[in-house]
Formats: sequence, structure tokens, C-alpha cells
Amino acid sequence: MVINMLRTTLFVSCLFVGVAVGHILTKRDSNAEALIDEFIYETVQDLQKNKEEQITIPDIHEKFEKKVSFFKIRGEFNTKGGWLRNLTTLQRMAPSEFIQEGNSIILGITLGLKELEFGFNEYSAEILHIGIHGTMRVSVQKNSIYIHLTMTFDDNGGCKTTLDKVEVKELNGFQADMTGLGRDGDIIYSMVASLLANKYHKDIERSLTKRLTP
Repeated sequence: MVINMLRTTLFVSCLFVGVAVGHILTKRDSNAEALIDEFIYETVQDLQKNKEEQITIPDIHEKFEKKVSFFKIRGEFNTKGGWLRNLTTLQRMAPSEFIQEGNSIILGITLGLKELEFGFNEYSAEILHIGIHGTMRVSVQKNSIYIHLTMTFDDNGGCKTTLDKVEVKELNGFQADMTGLGRDGDIIYSMVASLLANKYHKDIERSLTKRLTP
């Protein structure tokens, strides 16, 4: 599972300490970057081997209200079978941060998915007492995940690595593809776009963070 990626990164960090002790890491270190990239690659291989490129995400159950001219239109939107996939497109998105402070090294890694999609096997909506249903797939144009580690080592060469934070830094640019919209498609699509941009992306962030945190 993706959690192995963090465990692998913790292992990488301890290996890195072995070559970094005594070296002030205030800028990008190409050897360390190459080591991190190699273990990200191995993580992706494990995800592919174990068929773990997809995770489950929360379903949506929302009531909405939209003003059209002088009228207020009320409706309801629900989904089932939520999924998020393409975890095997994991990659490093930016130069990593390496800072030495006393007997500790602070490591910051920004990761992202080259291709990120989520969706639902079924959605249903009711508007003006008319029900519609279909499938829904959403592509995410921009995403990034920040991982912050602190490595503390002793005089005997021992290394303790602490995972300080896993944070979704960016998750936007949603493009939804929905089947079965019918004549009220514009209203439903507008409502879904607003829901994704203003509320549901937080659920996606929580799902990713939970999966990535040991």
C-alpha cells in the first residue's frame, strides 16, 4: 500500500544520514535526490505489483439550492462507489529540502501524482422532482503532497526518524465527466463543479493524507 512509501522514505533517510553526517545541508544535494527518486521508483513498482494503485474515497450526500432568474431551484445529489486512482504515477515534484540543525537533519519532500482521477460508480440527482443518474469521473489537473521528516542521529551512528507532517498542498483544476445528465445537465454540472471546488476536495485531501500516514 502507499503507506509503504513513507516507511521506505524513512529507511532512505537513515541511509542518507550515513553519508551526510558532518555535511551542512542548506541546499539541494543531488546524491540524496537521486536516492529519494530511486526509492519512489521502487515504491511505484510495489504498488503495481500488489495492484494497489486505487483507494476508496467518501461518497457524497448533498442537498443544494440554486437561484435561476426569480426562482430558487432545490435538489439533491448522492454518489456511491467512490474511488481515486493512478497512485502509480507518484513522482517528486520539486527539489527536496535538506537542513542540518545540531544532531538533526530536517528533510522536506514534495510529491505528486502525474495523473490523478477520482470518481463514482454511480451518482443520482433529483431536481424539480425529476431524477437522473449515471457515472462520474473527475480528472485533477494540479496536485502536490508535502512530507516533512526529522532525522536525529547519535554518536554511535544510530538514527531515529520522525514523520512530522503529511500535507496535501495543492488539489485543484477539477474537470468532471458525467453521464446521464439530460436536459437539466447545466444546472447539475454547475452544482457539482461548485461542490468539488468549495467542499469535497477536503474529503479527497483527508483520504490521501490518511492513506499516506502510518
